[in-house]
Parts: sequence; structure tokens; C-alpha cells
Amino acid sequence: MVANQFREMMEQARKEGRLKVAHLAANWIMTELEETPMEFGESREEHPEIGIQMRIGFARPIAVRYGVHEATNAVFIPSFS
Repeated sequence: MVANQFREMMEQARKEGRLKVAHLAANWIMTELEETPMEFGESREEHPEIGIQMRIGFARPIAVRYGVHEATNAVFIPSFS
């Protein structure tokens, strides 16, 4: 589950003393995904049959793999790293 993956990633950042920067990066990523998901990051895969574009975005120290349903601008997140 991606929520667990996110929690584990943030816990690792805390252990490394990078929680503040990870928190700032996560907030910036979420803002970008809410406001401009098709401008944030880079396109990685196109799935025209279902209208989804898979993308990857970075804000050090976090990377997010996400998909955008182009017709509705709905975003889903399968993974963080």
C-alpha cells in the first residue's frame, strides 16, 4: 500500500536527520500534483486506450511515480521512493 510506503520513507528520513527537508519536498510534490500534474515531472508511459499518462516527478529527496487521467486530471500514486 502506497500510504505505508510513504510512512516508511518518512520514518527513514527521520532516522537520517532529513525529516524537515523530506516534509518540505512532500508538501511541494502534493501541491504540484493537485495544481499542475501534467506540468510537474516527466512523462514515462502513455496509455491512450484508457486515457492515462504515467509520469515521474522529483523533489529531493523524494521521487513519486504517478498517473494522470487526462480527461479528468485525476491523479493516482502507485509509488514513492
